[in-house]
Amino acid sequence: MDQYIERLVFCLIFCLIFFPETSLNTALSINKESLYSVYLYKVMGVLTISDLIILFLAFIVLIRTILRGSIGFGVATPIFCIYLFYYFLGGIFNIFVAMELKAFLYDIKAGLYLFIPFMVLKDSSLRITETLIIKVAIIFTFGILMDAIIINYSGGGHYPSNLNLIPILEIFPLSLLVGMLFLFSNRKLKVLSGFAFFFEVFSSINRVNLGALLNGVISFTWVILIKLKFSFKLMVGSMIALYYFIVVGLMNLIMYVQNPLMKYKEDGWLIRKIEIQNFFENSLMNFPIIIGKGLGTTWKEVFFSPISNVYSQGSFLYSENNFIFHNTLGGTFYKFGIVGSLLIITYLAILSTRVLFLTKNTKNDSIGAFLSFSIPAFVMININGIGLLKGALISSLILFSINQLLKDKPLY
Repeated sequence: MDQYIERLVFCLIFCLIFFPETSLNTALSINKESLYSVYLYKVMGVLTISDLIILFLAFIVLIRTILRGSIGFGVATPIFCIYLFYYFLGGIFNIFVAMELKAFLYDIKAGLYLFIPFMVLKDSSLRITETLIIKVAIIFTFGILMDAIIINYSGGGHYPSNLNLIPILEIFPLSLLVGMLFLFSNRKLKVLSGFAFFFEVFSSINRVNLGALLNGVISFTWVILIKLKFSFKLMVGSMIALYYFIVVGLMNLIMYVQNPLMKYKEDGWLIRKIEIQNFFENSLMNFPIIIGKGLGTTWKEVFFSPISNVYSQGSFLYSENNFIFHNTLGGTFYKFGIVGSLLIITYLAILSTRVLFLTKNTKNDSIGAFLSFSIPAFVMININGIGLLKGALISSLILFSINQLLKDKPLY
């Protein structure tokens, strides 16, 4: 990659990492009229600045592909092929079942955030180190702190303060901080990761972010798993089984067992329970759930929630169609179905195990362990249940890092 183009790409990726996708003032996330984040301002009311950045990066990939006469997706190839099929299936669903162009275009956009950063960085000479990963986390954190300073100064924040502390959005995914704390080899970076981890735990408790806390707890499972001396096949099988048992199973069963968390965000628990009922009802409609409905599809309420707001219906507040599932059951299986989900999770489990085995007892031992951990801890849920743009972006950067480590090494 030409050094000037490479520097420009790095600057644009920096902007995507730094600026917050959401805000303590949730109205800014909905209206997209705030200039202080590239994700929160729509140019002429159509595309956000971050969307334009992604499209520009896509243009660079296109020009490079034309000049070379070929394109390669590296470790992302199977994921890209699965996504292509489910975009096609989602298009058919929109034409013959329920047309919601906005939903279809959003999932296409989310796919761009997943694949384009990977593609534009794929040929760079960037070396993956623990220091580089920490730098990415720090850049991400500064953007979140900027939002906290602006909103707490100007007012308009909508998040609770359970511990009477200043509310701050997630400074970095708690699940990844767990991996940094226990898998990095550099002592100073482990201490820094530990400080960020405990800060985020208290911050999540303060703003009553139960999802982040549960993901953090589940992440310890993956730390333990990759430290076990399993064979390749046993590691892959265990990762797949644990993902579906814990992330898809227990994460939903907890809602039906009386627990101390029930008194917090009662509306959220109710919405999720009703969504699970609606998931099963919608699974019996139109396309069979074994195949899935496709990307960019919506679902209908059979069981109605007494709470009707943008959180339960996404951007389709006045539509009969719903776009968002706030549970891992619907998020995992509705769009990709059982077959599509199994294909994605199985491939990612193989990829995770491959990078773990190929880097073990090498100079990249700790990096390989962290990236292997990151796949079940973060990437799986963000690719199988794509939604947040920065979740797709971070997943893209993790896949790029793995691609760099596995260059010139067999993938299967």
